[in-house]
Amino acid sequence: HYRLGDFESAVLEQKKAVKLAPKRASGYGKLAVFYDLLGCPQQVAESYEAALKLDRDSTIYTNLAATRYYAGRYAEALEAAQSAKVYMDWEKTPDYIVLGNLADVFYWAPGGNQETGATFYNEALEVVNKHLKEHPDDQDSLQCKCWYLAMLKETDSARECLATALAAAQLNSNAFYRVAKVYQRLGQEELAVDYLKRSLDGGKPVSPIHNELIFRGNRAIQELLASYPREQENCP
Repeated sequence: HYRLGDFESAVLEQKKAVKLAPKRASGYGKLAVFYDLLGCPQQVAESYEAALKLDRDSTIYTNLAATRYYAGRYAEALEAAQSAKVYMDWEKTPDYIVLGNLADVFYWAPGGNQETGATFYNEALEVVNKHLKEHPDDQDSLQCKCWYLAMLKETDSARECLATALAAAQLNSNAFYRVAKVYQRLGQEELAVDYLKRSLDGGKPVSPIHNELIFRGNRAIQELLASYPREQENCP
């Protein structure tokens, strides 16, 4: 069902799998992913919380933190991020996505710590650079790198990174979204609006973007977001 894009059926099948093996944290993790694809943030969070009762894993805490952040529940996002930091296994190299998500929550959530956020952006940049040496054509990783550079105020490097990313064959809605964030961080608000519109026109869900704090000060983006209807949740 997942590969066919039938996420509702994928959720229902995974719920059956969870009932058959209720002590497996990975089952709840998969359920959270399917709920996320279906656009059900509350059910995503509940699935991750169920997984954490079985396994206090840093990645699961990070996923919960990101889910809460994009639902506008910033205090809960910070709480989960703090737990992720506590349970982080530094003997194993964390995924750059995990590090980047933690950086976002710590840096942007009200009551967070921007120094802690910057530390995680630095860690994410180091890991993604290693990844790109082995996988130079990974466009998702390259776009994430541009964001980390922009957040670390390495402006020239961020612009150079963006130029490379924009030269890619074809960008999807997620790529346009990342580019919009980088342009916003670089102070190029008109370009941020342009690329965010491309992202939304390409099918990027609008509801989570309302809670993306980097865009709060851009009036044109707020007007753009208001012109798109919020998604109706249909969560089994």
